[in-house]
Amino acid sequence: MTSSKDDLQDPARIVVVDSNAIMLSLKFRIDLESELLRLLGKHICVVPEPIAEELALIACRQGNSSSKALAKMALGMVARFEVIPSRGKGDDSVFNLAKEMGAIVATSDVALRKRCRDAGRPVIHLRGNNRMVLEGYVG
Repeated sequence: MTSSKDDLQDPARIVVVDSNAIMLSLKFRIDLESELLRLLGKHICVVPEPIAEELALIACRQGNSSSKALAKMALGMVARFEVIPSRGKGDDSVFNLAKEMGAIVATSDVALRKRCRDAGRPVIHLRGNNRMVLEGYVG
């Protein structure tokens, strides 16, 4: 979804997207952006820089794996989002950025979902391989 820097002033509608949320939505042919629009209305998606770098590394691996193909497609989706520097790597970068921005987290990683819920962060995740669901209060 297109947006301006002014949209970052509404933290309830910022979504920090994890790599597995993107890759699983592609794997199961779920339109992530449409699902986020259905769940939240107006929003802006951001990706921590370490997550974009992780996807680039997966996409550059040798061989012909399904993860490599998904990562290449995921990079195309990430190009439509805002990539933001964040402290930490992997899950830590997602959690830290969401905490700093007061944002919603989109992930299907069980440990990260629990960590976010324990910290009071709303989480969007894949349910039943066919839709995304929102857990937690979004004011």
